[in-house]
Amino acid sequence: YHNELAFQYLDKIKQLRTLPGNSPATPPGVIPAGTETGMLGKTRAALLKFLETSTYYRPQALLTGEKIPADDLFEERAIVLSKIGQHDKALEIYAIKLNNPKMAEEYCQRIWREDRDDSKDVYLNLLQVYLKAGGGISGTAGQQVLESAMELLSKHYQKIEIKQALDLLPATTPLSQLMPFFEKVLEKTSRSKREGQVIRSLMRGESLRVHEEFILARSPCVKIDENRLCASCNKPIRSSAFARFPNSDIVVHLMCLPKATQPANPLTTHQ
Repeated sequence: YHNELAFQYLDKIKQLRTLPGNSPATPPGVIPAGTETGMLGKTRAALLKFLETSTYYRPQALLTGEKIPADDLFEERAIVLSKIGQHDKALEIYAIKLNNPKMAEEYCQRIWREDRDDSKDVYLNLLQVYLKAGGGISGTAGQQVLESAMELLSKHYQKIEIKQALDLLPATTPLSQLMPFFEKVLEKTSRSKREGQVIRSLMRGESLRVHEEFILARSPCVKIDENRLCASCNKPIRSSAFARFPNSDIVVHLMCLPKATQPANPLTTHQ
């Protein structure tokens, strides 16, 4: 049913396109999909929302048989491509065919997840799209694409593998264009180093505190008052040197130690 509904939307759009004034005469992206006047805009807006939210239609069914042609309905095609993880092709539509870097970056922001293999490299995919297109476009247009690539590196360097990004860049890339990127990377590295030093100092202090508490916890306390008697001679300990049997609170005068019943473990003596 979800496939059939998508087909009905597409057929309706094609019919509306045949009406006077609805033919896509302007370049792709000049009029964003779903903002066209009349029923055409409403139908495309409904289709875009359905493709974005539904999880039941089969993307391949819409991509085959020219249901969504490769040279038209670009926004719809990009959404369907994203459903099957073809992020590079979806980004190529946004960044190159629609010439809309903002939509491309918004796509990356929605998709990127650092802990997922299928989406952690989406910003790198966009960089590849820019560099590939920039190498094949001459003049001002090609330069603008390369500038978009440099801006992407500077803005989202934290989400791009640095070595892979540098390997993708043409050997002829001017160093001046890369300076903002290098400055951000060096700033990040320096900040990470400082944060690591602070954390290491805090952890060392916490380790010393725990170690001290551990020593105190293992150190038994014996209270000697005027009523505390020697277990051997039954006389008060008072200020005399004494010994304590381990693992107990039994104490004896140090001079009574030779005649006291000695346990298997040595005594702890106190002055």
